[in-house]
Amino acid sequence: MRNIWGTRDDERLIVNWNKLGQPDDELATKLSSFIGTIVRDGKNALLIYKNWHKVPEHYKDHIWALVQSKFDLPSHARKWVMKCSGKKLKDWKANIKKNYYKNHLSFDQQKHYKDSRVYADQWEHLIKYWAIEEVKAQSDKNKASRAERKYNHITGTKSFPRVRKEQKNKLGHSPTRAHMFKVCYTKETGTPEATKAMIVCTK
Repeated sequence: MRNIWGTRDDERLIVNWNKLGQPDDELATKLSSFIGTIVRDGKNALLIYKNWHKVPEHYKDHIWALVQSKFDLPSHARKWVMKCSGKKLKDWKANIKKNYYKNHLSFDQQKHYKDSRVYADQWEHLIKYWAIEEVKAQSDKNKASRAERKYNHITGTKSFPRVRKEQKNKLGHSPTRAHMFKVCYTKETGTPEATKAMIVCTK
């Protein structure tokens, strides 16, 4: 990401957008990753808010301005950028919780055991929040739900819109939902897992 942060205003990257308002070329991954670097900075997206919807609008305006400073984006792209920012912030919280939050530690011990990129005051807010009984119960429920997930995509960092565009170019027409599911979620066709995936997708 250093090469993107180092670009001048007249070197902004141009991303292609599909009719659904989604980036669908090879720069889509760079755009998404760049947004991730922004929201992981606590000055841009504070971790003290329960979810993205609670983040004040002026922070979102600042994030949009930072993205625009490096990428030449149409105005309608803001909706996608905000959605991506919310997802990146949620993933960032989940990551630091998984790697640094330990139930057996006291508050005084826990507040010193954190990711170096997280501001101390924001970390203390988070560990107090995660210690609330109702929050712990909801977290356990979410973990159980994720454990029951049947299929995981195999596209790596490549976005679904980009995969859809590649498949459209390859097939000569827009891929069906069933075809996209097969490409994104199954490693081989003809296996029992792939068959189940196709059934679910076509329901």
